[in-house]
Amino acid sequence: MKIDKVLFWDIIFILIFGLLMVLSSLGGFIMFSDNFLKGSEKFIKQLVVACIGFLAMLGISKLDYGTIRNWVKPVFIIAVLLLGAVLVIGGGLGGVKRWLVFGPISFQPSELAKYTLVLFLASAYAKKSVELDNIAVRIKYFYLPIAIVIGLVVMEPNFGTAFVISLISLTMLFIMGFDVKELGLLILIALSILTIGIIVTPYARMRIAGFFNLKGAKSPGTQSMYSLFAIGSGRLFGLGLGGGMTKLFFLPRAYTDFIFSVIGEEFGFIGTFLMIGAYFILVVRGMKIAKMSNDVFGFLASYGITITIAYYVIFNILIALKLFPVTGLPLPFVSVGGSSLIITLSAMGVLLSISKSGDDAKSENDFYSLRRNGGTYLPGTFTG
Repeated sequence: MKIDKVLFWDIIFILIFGLLMVLSSLGGFIMFSDNFLKGSEKFIKQLVVACIGFLAMLGISKLDYGTIRNWVKPVFIIAVLLLGAVLVIGGGLGGVKRWLVFGPISFQPSELAKYTLVLFLASAYAKKSVELDNIAVRIKYFYLPIAIVIGLVVMEPNFGTAFVISLISLTMLFIMGFDVKELGLLILIALSILTIGIIVTPYARMRIAGFFNLKGAKSPGTQSMYSLFAIGSGRLFGLGLGGGMTKLFFLPRAYTDFIFSVIGEEFGFIGTFLMIGAYFILVVRGMKIAKMSNDVFGFLASYGITITIAYYVIFNILIALKLFPVTGLPLPFVSVGGSSLIITLSAMGVLLSISKSGDDAKSENDFYSLRRNGGTYLPGTFTG
């Protein structure tokens, strides 16, 4: 079979639109602004990164996903080692270590870790599903890998990413049919760790205070208010590409956390609706690929990659609407960030690879009529 063309062209649309919004958010359409030259440099860098990521997506999509599955464990181990290396030799500001810096190139291992964890869990379930009644198996192949990744990310500290990885992992474990009481205990543990981490980390406390408008709160809450102002000022049709001013004067680094606000200001409700629609198509196609998968690894890998994109989109938009604390979660394919863009496009390559081997003859009910089967909530056509 060929790759899912609807998904392929949807990704291209989001990517191109994202590049336009990056250029606009950097002041690239304002010829005489102080940000023009600086913005152009950042845009060129993002364009190069997008091209590299796109080529990676094409290359991975041509691989048989059985080959990809064979590489899951070693790549996951590498990702974990890189997370550990960040804590020792990583670069960052104010005690925050999130990047490995190699001259002009920086890499954020947590971006690689979140997707390789999804693939590792999918592979582990495909191999060990019949042994899940054994608590030692559940700990060794599921709980421990998740705890290691989340623990290392929390230690950077990067609470936003740790929170989303926790949510992705719990969602996958639920779909696999893990005991709800066990998952409830895991949720309590994860929330306790994140809460303690936030309490002992000044910048995290400041962001929470800003979100709840507590006394002494500074920039994060103010940024969220300006974000709402930008979205509201766009009204129905927006101020036009490059026409927004909030990004230049009130939203520092709007090209990362608050790029959705720039979309709202310049393209209005119509623009944000179309953007959300493009992401919705991506999620629907991703779920369809999962439904059409020929084995449990393909199903779980497709499902995990898709919900990762969905969660990031949801929380980035909630942050822009001041409905969630500012946590530095990027808008997939759009926010500036080399590591995020390359790794996310590579993950799309895995999804496209799985789409080639799907079975179009499967019943529509195979995916939606999830049933209890040997301890799992997986489609009835899978036996593990």
